[in-house]
Amino acid sequence: MADTMVKPGVDEIVNALREDAGELDFNPQESRVFIQALRLLTEGRPISSDQVEQIAAGHGLTGEEANAALNWVAERNDDGHIVGLAGLSLNNWGHKFNVGGQAMTTWCALDTLYLTHIIRQPVEVESPDPVTNETIRVTFGSDQVEGYTPSSAVVSIVIPKVKEKGLESAEEIWTAFCNYSLYFTSTETALEWFADKHVEPVFLTVEEAHELGGKWFQKVIQYA
Repeated sequence: MADTMVKPGVDEIVNALREDAGELDFNPQESRVFIQALRLLTEGRPISSDQVEQIAAGHGLTGEEANAALNWVAERNDDGHIVGLAGLSLNNWGHKFNVGGQAMTTWCALDTLYLTHIIRQPVEVESPDPVTNETIRVTFGSDQVEGYTPSSAVVSIVIPKVKEKGLESAEEIWTAFCNYSLYFTSTETALEWFADKHVEPVFLTVEEAHELGGKWFQKVIQYA
């Protein structure tokens, strides 16, 4: 059972996630385009194809090359504009992510943590415990956890069983990973929620989850 297992360390979890689910596997040019596009999205407006092309040109890529790199982690609206990227979204997801006074959301709890390593601005997060509906609140500085309530809060993750091909689209990320990456007010409510889910969760402190996000996505974060 999840409550009697020895919890693996952050590095062990990161290695397992990379082996099974993969990572944001961009080359240096694509990484810089991704980071610039992500930061542009924090302004609260969709990103057009023309904007992607302008960003790409500054890093030696064509718009077609940049869009091809971003597509597997992008949400797009009916006009084809990017409204969500690798977890950060203008759409209504369950985790509120306020950056620079701009209200946004994220696909999953871990997104609220890894994104701070890239955005590097003060961020406020609000997320409901799916069992009690109590709100967990987390504040971040430019790249660190400033504080959170309640102090017993934990973050859940699972390691998706997708080793053969990794996660190949935003939809697969939502189904295999994001649906199980949540904030809980305590390990007890987390165990209650996962009791009938037939997956093997790991429960992390907010600080551990922030460290995990930084290490898992380090290949891209190094260009932030």
